[in-house]
Parts: sequence; C-alpha cells; structure tokens
Amino acid sequence: MNGLGEKIVEQLVDQGLVTSVADLYDLTRKQLVSLKGIGHKLAQKLLNAIAKSKTQPWSRVLYGLGIGHVGSDKAKTLAQTFPNIEKLAQATISDIEGIYGIGPKIAQSVWDWFQISSNQTLIDRLRDAGLQSIDKRPLTRWASCDALDINGLGKKIVEQLVDQGLVTSVADLYDLTLEQLVSLKGIGNKLAQKLLNAIAKSKTQPWSRVLYGLRIRHVGNDKAKNLAQTFPNIEQLAQATIPDIEGIYGIGSEIAQSVWDWFQISSNQTLIDRLREAGLQL
Repeated sequence: MNGLGEKIVEQLVDQGLVTSVADLYDLTRKQLVSLKGIGHKLAQKLLNAIAKSKTQPWSRVLYGLGIGHVGSDKAKTLAQTFPNIEKLAQATISDIEGIYGIGPKIAQSVWDWFQISSNQTLIDRLRDAGLQSIDKRPLTRWASCDALDINGLGKKIVEQLVDQGLVTSVADLYDLTLEQLVSLKGIGNKLAQKLLNAIAKSKTQPWSRVLYGLRIRHVGNDKAKNLAQTFPNIEQLAQATIPDIEGIYGIGSEIAQSVWDWFQISSNQTLIDRLREAGLQL
C-alpha cells in the first residue's frame, strides 16, 4: 500500500481508527484528513492504494496475514498447493506438512492460526471488504440473473477462474478466450463456447444492471434502478455531487457518500474504462 508508512500507521492505531488490517478497508477520507500531516490529496492517494490492494494475489494476502513462520516464499509455496483460503483452512496438519519445504513447525502454526475464532472473523471481514483473491462474490453478483445474467458462469467456474489467476476483475471476463476456458476442469469446447456467448450477450444488459453488478456498497438492485433513472449513464453519475445523489428519493446520505467515494478510487476509474472498451452499456 503505497504511502501507508510507519508514521501514518502509528497515528491510525493510536487514534483507534485501526485495530486490525480489515479496518483499513473501512477508512474514510474524513478520518484520514483528521491525521497530522494528511491533506485531501494524500488522503485520496491512500484510499486509492488501499482499494488497489484488493486486487493482490492470494499468496500476498496469505503472507500479509502474519501467520507465524510463514514468510513470503512459504506463502507462495502454500498458495500453489492451496489456491484459495477455503482449501487452506480445511487442510489438516498432515496435508500442510506434506508440501515440499513446509515442515511440521510451519504446518502446526498455519493450522493453529485457522482455529482461532478472531482470525475467522478477520477472514470474513476481508472477504466483505472485497479482497478479490478470497472473495468471489463480486464475480458471482456480476454473473447473477439480477445483474449481467451470464448463464452458466456458476460458483465452481468462478472459483477456478480466480484461483488460476485468469480473472481478478469483472473486466477480465471480457478478455477470456476459448483456450483459457477449456483449460478449466470439467469445461469442454461446447460449454466454453456457451460461456463466451453468454459473456458477449451480457454486454447488451442495461446500465442499471451494470451499476448493480459493480457492487458499490449499499447499492442493491432497487437502489441501482433508482440511480440509473436519474443518471442515465455512468458519466453523469460519476460527475454528480453528494447532494445531487442524496436528493434522489430513497437514496440517503450514507448511500450517496458510498457512491461518490467509489468514483474517487482510481482503480474503479480503470475498471470503468475497461468495461467501456469491452462494449458494455454504460
């Protein structure tokens, strides 16, 4: 996280704003600006860096969890055998110890970490924050019948796409090839082509469905429809002020702030550009 140095971390902890790494993903611009030496420009830079960290691969997330004896190299080794956090959490000590380069001390440490209830809570919070290597929900919502309605793109296929690094963002779905899909377990040429057709068809879905699929915090299906009626394209919503958004019937201050904040994140601007290039209705 570029810019999140020791001095800023000390202030975040000392002021009780952060007691867990998961708290970083709940920080607001107002909270960051309240810190000594942090102006609006630096606060936004930090929020961008925090948002960008959500796209880091599973091996980096695993290393960042701070499990005893699991350094960067061991995290990479573990991530190769256990491609997602669920599989590692379900592994036995023998399963972990059986990996080349992972001895009994590390295996016990990893297993012990997953038995602690507060660590399970941490995983849930990181998943809720949208870390893409452990949370497949952004992709499953995107493919759902209420959003882009990508028929055939179920949970098992999504898991394989994420675990193999083929998809880290919903925009990556539109770059998938027949060869990549056929490489997945249980996917033949016929099903792969069917999925590509469904992905292509999703480009014709209306703007309100795309907005819902973006998974902006507090913006469910009904709120997405409300917003799309007032702001008929993504450019108008991106340029709207918080009062503009809050003034819509059924949209309160919390949702307005959440929508406005989402558009200030540089990685979300990149996502919009990629979806526009892919040909979606924005």
